[in-house]
Amino acid sequence: SAIMAGADDGIDPLDDGYDAADPACKIGFIVSANSTRLAKWNAKLGFVRMTARHQQAKGKLCVKRLNDVMVGGGSIPAIVLNMVKVFPRQHLEKVEGSNAAPAILSDAEEEARRQDFEKRRLNAMEKVSDQIQQEVEADVDEMAPEAWRALTKSLCPEEFYEGLSGDGRAEV
Repeated sequence: SAIMAGADDGIDPLDDGYDAADPACKIGFIVSANSTRLAKWNAKLGFVRMTARHQQAKGKLCVKRLNDVMVGGGSIPAIVLNMVKVFPRQHLEKVEGSNAAPAILSDAEEEARRQDFEKRRLNAMEKVSDQIQQEVEADVDEMAPEAWRALTKSLCPEEFYEGLSGDGRAEV
């Protein structure tokens, strides 16, 4: 699996404008390590006989072992893996500021802990919101005119408002 780099359409061998020594005209093949194999020094190079393994990989070079895959070695053309056992997903819980050992949780335990955290977070937000609302109401009550306080405490605010004089209505 090599990629030609430097020329999108290739080079005409009879082209006088191409100079291999010119650094601006560098053309070559990029070969990735994960999609190539070393051959014996006396191996016949060329086409490979199609085997059942090649047909399964659709003609791509199949990586034999995971140890053959190199980090930064380019793309992996094909690999056949057999899953022997599938373990359930687990979550690692670490508590900051605690000397307790990390706990391993299942999906259900993680979801229960997440829901518990969300409930505690919403309760804390409601407490803060209620506290701020009480502070704001206290500030408004302190700065409100006397007629406004009387209006809010009356049983029928409409009748109270109608009973006010013009200056009292303007004040409210």
